[in-house]
Amino acid sequence: MSLKERLFRRYMRQHPQRQSHFPHWEKVKSVCLLYQSNAGNSQDISACCDLLKKAGKQVQIVRFVDAKQTDNQERGISVCRKDFNCFGRPRKSLLASLPGQTDLLIDLSEQPLLPLRYMAFCINADFKAGRKLSLSDEDGIHHLLIQTDNCGTLFVFQQIMHYLTTIHSND
Repeated sequence: MSLKERLFRRYMRQHPQRQSHFPHWEKVKSVCLLYQSNAGNSQDISACCDLLKKAGKQVQIVRFVDAKQTDNQERGISVCRKDFNCFGRPRKSLLASLPGQTDLLIDLSEQPLLPLRYMAFCINADFKAGRKLSLSDEDGIHHLLIQTDNCGTLFVFQQIMHYLTTIHSND
């Protein structure tokens, strides 16, 4: 385990997340999409946003660009390596720019990168769903993890949506 990973686990212990219940899809009003930007997934993310907007949900986008600078031409919040310190922790300016309280976070990350895990942990969402990428994903950040052999962003989104719409909470 690297030093950055140990510091991340320590950060998680110091900032415990509140326990959450499974959301009732009709009661969800705002959704935050977190993903790693690359050339192949922009159309998939647009399709995901369109599906959520058609369902009447307010959509916020947080994208991680694995580079030193971002061009900020796309909608939503763009985050890059310069937004994190040398230990991998997000800078205070990044934490201030993250979306406020949301009902649901859908993490569509394709790689288990530490900056993406920090952002998933720091986004203030009542329920967090994502893709299981490694054993370290079972560290309590997400409430629902989807494990699949198909690595397509749209497929994973559809699977998460299937579970969110078919499983109803007792609240």
